[in-house]
This record gives sequence, structure tokens and C-alpha cells, in this order.
Amino acid sequence: MNELGKFLEQVRKEKKISLRDAAQKSGISYSYIRDIELGVNRKTKKEVKPSPAALKKIAEAYSINYYDLLEKAGILDEETNNTLEETNSKLDVLIKESAAEYNLGHIPLIGTICAGDGIIAESNIDGYVGFPFLNNSKPDYALCVKGDSMNRVGIEDGDIVYLRAANWVERSGQIAAVIVNGEEGTLKRVHWEPGSNLVRLVPENPKYKTIEVYPNEIRVCGVYAGHFKPEYQMDI
Repeated sequence: MNELGKFLEQVRKEKKISLRDAAQKSGISYSYIRDIELGVNRKTKKEVKPSPAALKKIAEAYSINYYDLLEKAGILDEETNNTLEETNSKLDVLIKESAAEYNLGHIPLIGTICAGDGIIAESNIDGYVGFPFLNNSKPDYALCVKGDSMNRVGIEDGDIVYLRAANWVERSGQIAAVIVNGEEGTLKRVHWEPGSNLVRLVPENPKYKTIEVYPNEIRVCGVYAGHFKPEYQMDI
């Protein structure tokens, strides 16, 4: 754990701020905040170097001096910090560049969804994740996948799936998060055919069976809008 990480963890604990509270206050995912505290990405084992934009959000969330964080992160040194006007000018550029490079917004990460044999869906917000807003559109929330029933389309256990809130799919064959019989949450392709009373929930892994249900036995929670591997998540 580096100087910056130790300092941030100490401040957070002294102020009695949980990681989830820190995520809500800053708009940065709690997992990334913890990685900053540890100084390393727990999945890739690579060193974490937070951007000025991320440190600014954390400083505001913790009500601490932003420039202290920049110094502890090695972004500013004493010589640079002597000229406040010059420092602010440089920081403005760094923050704009780091924020604009990925154009990230943040959406809630809500519980988990099964992509296997089914688990009970949870509605609590676990944190926030970034999303590159393309054409001014964005999903409504994200879910963490449990299982490998959709691995043929690249959705694997532990991935984060973006979803648009919807109570039905726009067309047969779309991937959606579905609650089955009020209990099991699952991520599957939703198929139906004219003249049939049944809806088929189709996996993308041959070791799983297609689930056939009546429409009144399921509730669509959201339609697939993309996914990513958490180790590639970029927080600003």
C-alpha cells in the first residue's frame, strides 16, 4: 500500500465512510476506490495510478485538501505547487483530458443476475460503474453476471452487463434480464413465435437447457445494452 492509499484509507475510516458510501458520494465505483487504497488492481495486479479527475472527486467526497492528494500521488511536487495559478491551469487541462478521453458517466450497479441456473435477484445498489455515453444515450443500470450460460456471446462469469430498463424486449431474440416466477433472475435470449403461447429463454452455452415459460411467469427487468470485463473498467 502506497502513501496515497494509506492516507485515503485512514481518512475514510476516521470519517466513518464505508466504501459504498464513498462510491455514492464520489461517483466512482467502490471497487476502484479500494484499488486506489491498496495501490494495485486486485484483478490485474498492476499498479493503480488515479487521474487528477478521480482524486478531485474523492477529495470533494471526503472534504479534504485536493492538492494534498495530488502531492501524495506524485502528480504535483513542491516546486510546481509554489505557483498556484500555474498549478490550477495545468490541473484544469489534466482533469479535462482525463474526463473527456473516455467521456464516462456513472450508473448504478444493482445486485447480481444469473447467467446459469438461477439465483434470487437483488435490488440493492452495490456501487457505481462508468459508461461511455455514445450519441447522448446511456443504459439505466448495470448488473454483475453469475454463471457462464451466455459465454458464446462473450458474457462470462463476473462480467458487468449494462441494461436499459424495459418491461419487454422490442424483438424476439434480444438478450434481457428476466425474473422467472418471481424468484430467479437470469440473463437469456428471449424468443417467442407467432401462434405459440410459450416464451423461450435461450442460453448461449450448450450445457444449459432452454427454459420454456408462459408470459405471465416472467418479468423482463431490462434489455441488454453492452457489457465489459471489470478489469478493463476505466474510472475517472
